[in-house]
Amino acid sequence: NVPTVGASTILVSKSGGVLSALESATGETLWTAELGGRIVSNVLHGSDRVWVVTNADGGSAEARSRLRALDPVTGITESTIEVARGDTYS
Repeated sequence: NVPTVGASTILVSKSGGVLSALESATGETLWTAELGGRIVSNVLHGSDRVWVVTNADGGSAEARSRLRALDPVTGITESTIEVARGDTYS
């Protein structure tokens, strides 16, 4: 998992679909979000959202991939969009 660096935060994805934001100057954890699925994309830190794709269940053919938009200050998921499964997102 490659960290993503924003203006003043570093976003780190962990196993189990966990995403954390760290203060870049101090390393202090600002928030941690459990996304309810495996992270299957790079994390994009935009000016007003953090974007990431997750899979609800890695092995099931019925599992859905979701593009999630998170608030960069709180880590709360603001919206989700179902996306095609099997593609690579980077």
